[in-house]
Amino acid sequence: MDVEETAIAQMLADSDQALVNWYSGFMANQDEDLVLTGVKIPSPDKLAAIFDQWCTQSRSLLQTLLCEKLGYARIEKGRREATEIGLIAVTSAALQAANLPGEVDPLTTAVLLYTRRKLDNLCPDEETATAEVE
Repeated sequence: MDVEETAIAQMLADSDQALVNWYSGFMANQDEDLVLTGVKIPSPDKLAAIFDQWCTQSRSLLQTLLCEKLGYARIEKGRREATEIGLIAVTSAALQAANLPGEVDPLTTAVLLYTRRKLDNLCPDEETATAEVE
């Protein structure tokens, strides 16, 4: 495994640590003093809620990047899990190329989008989209 694959595997194995990593980058842009002084990191549940809120606020940008440009919904459901490291790497590259606002780490964000099933919600396949309309 290369360095990126190893990092992805570690974050997949410990999603709480992935949330901490994401939050640290997210907060670095918000208030440098908070990061430098070592303010207590919120609980995993609170971190998850903050990430979910960020996803909601960034929904339009994420849909453009990942649904329209990357075509996530066109990847067969069964192949998504089989190719999780590749999918996360490609998602990370798309996020990195977009220069997301703030200091969020593209790789950590990609892992969290995948593990928290945000990609499925952002980019519903045609079956799901049709069912929601009916």
